[in-house]
Amino acid sequence: MSEIKIHKQMDHAKIVHLEKYFEDKDNVYIILELCPNLSLNDMIKRRKKLTDIEVRYYVTQLVSAV
Repeated sequence: MSEIKIHKQMDHAKIVHLEKYFEDKDNVYIILELCPNLSLNDMIKRRKKLTDIEVRYYVTQLVSAV
């Protein structure tokens, strides 16, 4: 629940928006905005490595979001 509380307060173009959440007796479900492109993790798994230029691009986005 603390993750949800923090994520609800986030409002940045580089951070996926939390649409809503709900829970049942066993689980908490978090619904995020649709991201049409693969995640960075998916890209790395698929390609095995990134170029230096790509790494600089993604690190710049991460730093901007933080």
